[in-house]
Amino acid sequence: MNIIFMGNPEFAVPSLKNIVESEYALLAVVSNPSKLIGRNKTEKITKVGEFAKSQSIPLFKPQTLDDPEFLKGMKTLNPDYFLVVAFKILPASLLNIPQKGSINLHASLLPHYRGAAPIQRAIMNGERETGLTTFIIRRLVDTGSILMQMTVPINDSDTFGTLSEKMSKKGADLLLKTLNRLRDNSLFPQEQDHSNATSAPKIKESDSCIDWGQPAEIIHNQIRGLAPKPGAFTYFNGMRLKILRSSVNQSNEKQNPGSVVFCDKKLLIIQTGDGHIELLTIQREGKKTMETPDFLNGVDINIGDTFGD
Repeated sequence: MNIIFMGNPEFAVPSLKNIVESEYALLAVVSNPSKLIGRNKTEKITKVGEFAKSQSIPLFKPQTLDDPEFLKGMKTLNPDYFLVVAFKILPASLLNIPQKGSINLHASLLPHYRGAAPIQRAIMNGERETGLTTFIIRRLVDTGSILMQMTVPINDSDTFGTLSEKMSKKGADLLLKTLNRLRDNSLFPQEQDHSNATSAPKIKESDSCIDWGQPAEIIHNQIRGLAPKPGAFTYFNGMRLKILRSSVNQSNEKQNPGSVVFCDKKLLIIQTGDGHIELLTIQREGKKTMETPDFLNGVDINIGDTFGD
């Protein structure tokens, strides 16, 4: 079978690597256009683009997916399948090109967590389990018929970063298994139960701002679900701080949410709407990430001080 792979971030690289090492013919890779970064306008390409270049795979970086020249190039290659992992929504003009269809790898157990941020939202919602789904792409996002699924546990210590890394590797294997079973005609798509659909919208800045009036467990899950990027944030004395690691300390003590209830050279504990949170890893805006004892060496914080807007 002839394959064209589409993807952008590091999450998609293991899937691309699996296809490169498989028996299938990888005709080309499609990824986002390069960006010019910094004063020197250094070209920065996506992680998928970097890997494609390292393997000398033909790389397309269209400005728009309905560009006539790009569409012509895709048609000329005459692929059997598009494989799509963490990419854009494909227009109908592109979806009509592969002879056998387009397959997406999505980081949830569809129909749950449809959308751009399924891993983050699952952790933020306190889920104990998530999963991966391969499905046939339709015009409506994440609604296509399911091909294969697998469950993935969410550990207490998991962050968006750690869980994403694990799921990218498991997803790569699931995508290859899906392709193998399609080749062998042993896979039969199943319609999603659309009545059970839930959404996982893109993370906005408002999702990242810590509301200390929320219970400690909810804030802790927010911190986990947004670490390392974009990072849950708060303010202290005008400083914007990312909180990248925390732990929950249950307590019946009631002070104003955001108040510092304990602080010494090593510990920093904050009152929430229900319980306490110990801050373990902090990053000042424009500075490197620090463990709390190092952060406290350079900042004057006292019991009774307040975090938040």
